[in-house]
Amino acid sequence: MPSGGRGQRLRIVFAVGGLAGVGLGLAWSGLRRPTPFPAPVGPSRDMGTVPLPGDLPVPVLRYLRGVLPDPSPRQTSAVVCGVGRIRIGPVWLPLRFRYSLLAGQAYRHEMEVVLWGRRLLRAHEQFRQGHARLELPFGTVADSRQVDSAANVALWGEMVWLPAVFVTDPRVRWQDVGQGKAALIVPSPEGHDRLEFAFDAESGLPTAVEALRYRRPNDSAKAPWRVEFQAWGTFRGVRAPSRLSVRWLDEAGPWLRLEVHSVSHNVDIPGLD
Repeated sequence: MPSGGRGQRLRIVFAVGGLAGVGLGLAWSGLRRPTPFPAPVGPSRDMGTVPLPGDLPVPVLRYLRGVLPDPSPRQTSAVVCGVGRIRIGPVWLPLRFRYSLLAGQAYRHEMEVVLWGRRLLRAHEQFRQGHARLELPFGTVADSRQVDSAANVALWGEMVWLPAVFVTDPRVRWQDVGQGKAALIVPSPEGHDRLEFAFDAESGLPTAVEALRYRRPNDSAKAPWRVEFQAWGTFRGVRAPSRLSVRWLDEAGPWLRLEVHSVSHNVDIPGLD
């Protein structure tokens, strides 16, 4: 009887361990990176070229010469596709994203949380003509001054995938703020926004961009927002961020991590242009 009791207990332990292993395997398979959205098919349109000016702050000029040929091809639009993770509370979930960008004007963000190959949550954000509309899993947000303002900051932060706009858009101004940094001054629904870029001393590429940005639709004050660029890649001859994270500086860490798989320039974006 004693040996039989031990055998019974061992069988229970092995059974529980096996079930735990199956559960972990299912969880792991569900949390694997999803398949990215497909990149647009076809070549980029030729929009001509523009020379890089020499009257920019030194770190900005070094950055642009490092990511663009001279003369630079004009860039009017981009579609950025990739995968990543989003933090909802304490839980990180896998996602895929497609950012459609109209240079200095508008964007459309499509983000899907995907588990076991199936879409679990979907967010669709659009910013056009100075107004944003967010279709989120818990409802739609629109007609908000704070959301419009926050979307404008996001738009200009994402122009790192369309860097030619930094020299072709006459509304853009750069200010050298010292210590290897420069401030980008851009128009906004509130007058103007200021995004401060920090540049790597060795490569000359941006390491981060910071700005004050509304976090929620009814906030009375802006919060410090930061995008960190961890890696850069070359997409159709143009260097751009390939891995990045997004965070609020009053929180312990990022809430969004993205890895870029493709960037397509000068393509048609129905509904934005």
